Amino acid sequence: MPHHSFDLDGDGHISMTDLFLAKRFDADKDGRLSTEELATAKTALSKGYKDQFLFGLDRSGIVQSSLLVRDKEDAYSTEQKNKPMMHKGERILPLRVM
Repeated sequence: MPHHSFDLDGDGHISMTDLFLAKRFDADKDGRLSTEELATAKTALSKGYKDQFLFGLDRSGIVQSSLLVRDKEDAYSTEQKNKPMMHKGERILPLRVM
């Protein structure tokens, strides 16, 4: 169960959005936001930090797919050419990002 300091919107419930955002401000990774970390998070959120992320795509039915393509020796992501992601002989499956 996440620490109550992760309730960034102050509604008394730690939503998946609260958890997602709070983890990015937990600098010492101790599972709770210190006074400084909480102040940093609230300042960033008031300046639009949350706007760089998309939330609720799973509920709206929008699904993005990312496929791996096979090269002669290694598999590469279509977005990261020339950076091996898998080794020869490993199975390649489509990745679904929701």
